[in-house]
Amino acid sequence: MTDSLQMSTANADAVEKIYSVLKLRYKLDSDKALADFLGVDYRTLAAWKSRGKIAKIDAFVDKCSGINVDWLKTGKGEPFKEEGKGEAAEGQPYRHPDPKIQKIVEMLEAMNDSAKEDILRDVEKEKLLMELMKERQEKKAG
Repeated sequence: MTDSLQMSTANADAVEKIYSVLKLRYKLDSDKALADFLGVDYRTLAAWKSRGKIAKIDAFVDKCSGINVDWLKTGKGEPFKEEGKGEAAEGQPYRHPDPKIQKIVEMLEAMNDSAKEDILRDVEKEKLLMELMKERQEKKAG
């Protein structure tokens, strides 16, 4: 897939909107962070914006789980398929944007149900412990 987003220069705003939606969704604070996330050079990302044309849709599809390719091409419609459900775009396996979490997901998928239940229990205990420690620190500070 080497489609590109073909827009008039007046649609540089649409590209900026696409960038803004993605930065918000993936908690990125700048176009530079978005470029790093997508695996493209920052200057390339800036050029796409100034031209009003995204020339490498694959970079977005590969990194943005569930992205709506039609939205990416036109800037119209919903940005993500199955918004909020974390589902992958049609034909694409789900990939978490954080490589560490993705590795954990892959490891969990390979385990049997009993092992998954044990890990879930341990994680829930750890979360509770962290919450209790935070409460204790807040009481000390207050």
